[in-house]
Amino acid sequence: MSSASWMARDVARIARHAWNCSTSLLHPHFWRSTESVTHAFSNLRCFFVLAAARSGTYFFASLLDSAPEASVFHEPISEDWLFLRETGLTRRQYLHHYRKRRMLQNLKEDTEVYGEVTPKLLLCGDFLSAEFPGCQLLHLVRDGRDVVRSMMSRAKYSPYRNLLPGFNPSPSCSDPWAETWDELTRFEKICWTWQDRNRRIARVVNNAVRLEELCSSYPYFRENVESYLGLQIGKKSWEQAVTRPRNVTRRHDLPHWSEWSPERVAKFQAICGETMTEMGYGDEPRWQRKCRLSGPCDRRENVEYKRKKEK
Repeated sequence: MSSASWMARDVARIARHAWNCSTSLLHPHFWRSTESVTHAFSNLRCFFVLAAARSGTYFFASLLDSAPEASVFHEPISEDWLFLRETGLTRRQYLHHYRKRRMLQNLKEDTEVYGEVTPKLLLCGDFLSAEFPGCQLLHLVRDGRDVVRSMMSRAKYSPYRNLLPGFNPSPSCSDPWAETWDELTRFEKICWTWQDRNRRIARVVNNAVRLEELCSSYPYFRENVESYLGLQIGKKSWEQAVTRPRNVTRRHDLPHWSEWSPERVAKFQAICGETMTEMGYGDEPRWQRKCRLSGPCDRRENVEYKRKKEK
């Protein structure tokens, strides 16, 4: 898609968010008392799957929603893109006073389990358990090389998105990459997004599952997802889902990592290498060989120096 097409989509998305926000105020659930909202969620078993964008979240939500006892949603509250940002309205206030009421609007009367697969909720990961006592949290991870490749084919960090609040995240002042942020290429900024989002989630969620394994092994899916969340999905539904992936990137602007130049490999490793290892990726002999041939990245050395200085 061209930049103009992505811009039109983003403008339409903002308009949709504003419309949903205004119409939600007319719903009876929005005017329920805090005690009533708390009671409603006390009768539900809730779980939340946190992930970086382009990590198979739409596919995963569809698969989990095949459990008959559960209602599982993918990014059900569009206003998250307006309010769940680094700055602005306090995230916990938004979750407690607004979002919980919006969540109730999606529920069916006979729902036993409420689930969400929503990348934006990673910004609320540190207090989801407090707002939803007893809820289960799961960290969905996808190979950073594939995520970056997918994001490079979309509008992430396109210049016009700097004008749209929350569309192009940037590091906080305490982040080691903040000092050189303006010097980074679009590729490097997307790399930062993947490692930042996954490190944030890993700090508050102990249970992580890799997209590649849950799509290739039903025993892995059954043990780490189905049994952990207490859902009845079954092998047949799993097989049907993994053979029909959802929301895939049809055309890539960036080649597969096996064709990356030494310079690109060095930039990726400088930002994502440590997180890739922590998440269990990057141990292929071919990738390790490319990393050795690429050598160190100057920006990595600067960031490492800053980290040591801060310690």
